Amino acid sequence: MSADKCCEPAYGHSPKSFGGAFAVGVGLNFGFVVVEVIFGIFAHSLALIADAGHNMGDVLGLVLAWIATNYSWRWTAGVVVVCFTFWS
Repeated sequence: MSADKCCEPAYGHSPKSFGGAFAVGVGLNFGFVVVEVIFGIFAHSLALIADAGHNMGDVLGLVLAWIATNYSWRWTAGVVVVCFTFWS
C-alpha cells in the first residue's frame, strides 16, 4: 500500500450515516429505562431504579456520540485529512 492511500477505507461497505442505528439504540435504551423505573417503583426495588439511572447514562452517552458524529461529518466536509502512518 502506498503512503498516499493511507486514508482511503479498505472496504466500501460502511453506510454513509449511522443516524438510524443511533436512533434505534437511543429509542430502545430509553424505553428500557422507562420500563425499569416503572417496575422499580412498583416493586419497591432500589436496585432496578439504580440500574435505570445507570442505563440513562448510557443513553446520554449515545446521544452525545450521535451529536459528535453529526458534527464530525460537517467539519470534515471538504477538508483534507492528514494521516500519520509508521512504516516498518
